Amino acid sequence: TQSRSSAASDVYKRQTWNSGNTIEARGIVGIVSENAMTNIWKRVAEDFAPFQLNVTTDEAVYLAAPPRMRVRCVITPDNEWYGSAGGVAALGSFTWTGDTPCWVFSDQLSNSSKKIAEAASHEIGHTLNLRHDGRTSPSEGYYYGHGSGETGWAPIMGVGYNRSLVQWSKGEYSAANNTQNDLFFITGWNGFGYRPDDHSNSSGSATSLDRNGFLISGGGLIESGNDTDVFSFTITAAGSVDILVKGSSPSSNLDILAEIRDVSGSVRVSDNNPDLLNSHPVVTLEPGTYYLHVTGTGKGDPLGTGYTDYGSLGTYTISGQTP
Repeated sequence: TQSRSSAASDVYKRQTWNSGNTIEARGIVGIVSENAMTNIWKRVAEDFAPFQLNVTTDEAVYLAAPPRMRVRCVITPDNEWYGSAGGVAALGSFTWTGDTPCWVFSDQLSNSSKKIAEAASHEIGHTLNLRHDGRTSPSEGYYYGHGSGETGWAPIMGVGYNRSLVQWSKGEYSAANNTQNDLFFITGWNGFGYRPDDHSNSSGSATSLDRNGFLISGGGLIESGNDTDVFSFTITAAGSVDILVKGSSPSSNLDILAEIRDVSGSVRVSDNNPDLLNSHPVVTLEPGTYYLHVTGTGKGDPLGTGYTDYGSLGTYTISGQTP
């Protein structure tokens, strides 16, 4: 993908693409399945879930937003007017007038829903004033990430096509050529911030988990790096408590650390499998009230095959069974 910046007038901005000539761009209906299109939307929406943004496919919703607080991402197989690239965006164009879109070229991405979604979030990132994440050694404009499996990591402003966990970054990996603080720029330069905190950080005002017999459930959003969501539940008989805290599907930006604490604040069990994003604490407890703490976490050494907790943000669901 590529980015383009301009300090020109709004008149020029409206003519950014194809020298102002008409662009005929087909959609991807009939090229990818309806399932795949939903998959693309879900992936992009999860990347932007922490922020006061609405990722929508409804043009009426888009047009209702203020002109300087919106951007259109056009996904099309027609890239010939531009050239061979996964997509293109004008740097900072989210706050322009004139409805300057960013572009994602599906035919350059094997019509893969995963690749299309990664390219869309990347290009939208450029419209929010973010620059490429690459490396100084070896010298490369885009970093493709490291690690493997569920916790294989890459930065959104690099290339996340071949990694499962793709997050916003501030260049904490080895030989990073860009230490731009993505979250600071997204929330500080574009007229919006983080979503309001949905659950308290303390046990004193914890959210009660929903209960249906022996089953408990809930969910929420980790919207910032200092957010911990606290939930309460009560059991009347001793026995095993089994809780699964699961990130968004089909892709999660959130590596989850979950703890069960008692009323004194003591940790009775903590779970963060280094090879999994979900958390699955299981513990035997006596009757009483307990608190489930959910937060984002990192893995190992970010200068090796790990990552910090910086980009571990996003939505999650809670399901569990009590005695």
